[in-house]
Amino acid sequence: MLKKLAYNNKNIRLFLLTSLLVIIGLLFYQKLFIFSIILVFSGILQYFTHTQNIKFNLGHVFFFGLITVKEIGLIYGIFLIVFAEFLPKALSGDMEVMSIIGVPLSIGLMVIFSLLKESNFTLIASLLVLINYGVIYFLSKFSGESLPEKIMEIIFPLFLNLVYIFSISGPILSIVGRVITV
Repeated sequence: MLKKLAYNNKNIRLFLLTSLLVIIGLLFYQKLFIFSIILVFSGILQYFTHTQNIKFNLGHVFFFGLITVKEIGLIYGIFLIVFAEFLPKALSGDMEVMSIIGVPLSIGLMVIFSLLKESNFTLIASLLVLINYGVIYFLSKFSGESLPEKIMEIIFPLFLNLVYIFSISGPILSIVGRVITV
């Protein structure tokens, strides 16, 4: 009984500490707080897909990179690409030539997006997604990837990114924008 009470007490303290950190983060460090949430979510999801041998790319890091650049800033977007795309692949041992090419390409497209971020998000983001995965598809022809690999690593995330942009980017941009401007 005493051990169970001590365990529950630890959980309550952990919950209270987490709640306090969330409140402090929302009150004083909005950009860093939102960026941290996006980074941790994206990085864990990316790491999980690579360590569990899930054979398709969800494409979420590029999408969240665009959201981050638009609402928080270019430097945060670059950090997101490096720490949520490159680092999980490196830690899981799933580095490929296309990963090494894809990260600088994504960073370059984030820089371009930062120059155009005041334009129509849906249009510019869609074009950048098409450019990103088009270049990766073109370069994958030289790497000798099979068609099923290309579909799961390039075509599927291209499609998912377009779905993300056309379906959930509006609400996400609205929520992030409101939290940051509070």
